Amino acid sequence: MRARWILSLLLAASACAQAPARGESKRPAARARSIEVPLDGSLATLVDALPATPPADARARGEEPRRAAGDLEKLRAALEQAAPRVRRWGGFRAPLEIRLLPDHPALEAASGQPGVPWLRAWSWSDRVLVQSPRSWEGAAEADEATLAAALAELLAHELTHALMYQRLARGDGAPVEEPPLWFREGMASLTAGQGARRLSSQELAGWVAQHPDAPLLAPTDALMRASQPAIYAAAHRAFERLASACGDAVVLALLDDLRGGANFERAFQQRTGLSLGQFAGRGLAVGFAPALSPALCAPR
Repeated sequence: MRARWILSLLLAASACAQAPARGESKRPAARARSIEVPLDGSLATLVDALPATPPADARARGEEPRRAAGDLEKLRAALEQAAPRVRRWGGFRAPLEIRLLPDHPALEAASGQPGVPWLRAWSWSDRVLVQSPRSWEGAAEADEATLAAALAELLAHELTHALMYQRLARGDGAPVEEPPLWFREGMASLTAGQGARRLSSQELAGWVAQHPDAPLLAPTDALMRASQPAIYAAAHRAFERLASACGDAVVLALLDDLRGGANFERAFQQRTGLSLGQFAGRGLAVGFAPALSPALCAPR
């Protein structure tokens, strides 16, 4: 029970925010240590960007040799656990770099996302930035197995984002419409198996009843700052409902529609038989509970 509580603490603020398909921030400078790992049709380069010189207290304890030898192997192990979860959406179409950063300020600087204290990772189509789990809140109380599980779960979430952006990318570089936040974050949360960390359908419906005007599936920045747990719960439950009712093939078809230049709302209605407004309004009212939600992808 204690291990599960610590894992929940480690991951309570791990979800990533909206990520552009093509990042505008510059890549961090020189690499320290790296290894290459096959990744479902492509190649992942794991990069240890932790400081070459550890803090004085770590040096005094003789931790640097163990850290230098173990960080990339832990990242590799997490990747091996995460990759099978992501495989349901197909293989990667381009190489991916996964960079391990020393702490939260380094993550904010590298991602270009200042002032987001709950952020633990950030993704683009070609790279993933991950804050070292040893610097996460609650890490000091966690054992190695708990940290490893948390890192694998986070990595599955981020790999899903990267794969989705790769699937959206056009060969001619033309811009495409991104899926809304609920689709992006719900897809990553469901793939990573994070449903137990989200509000249940009943809890979400109760929250919506108390905040009937909150646009959870299209949140403002202010709502994101104030109600992040409800937003990510709504994203997870909405995408879970879409995937269970329509199947993975429809999810992938929606992404292919966008890559082909389609508008998400029109593509959604064509693929599911329900307008996005109907899905959002009627679905949120019942927390997207399967037995109570509006019918999707019904035979026509």
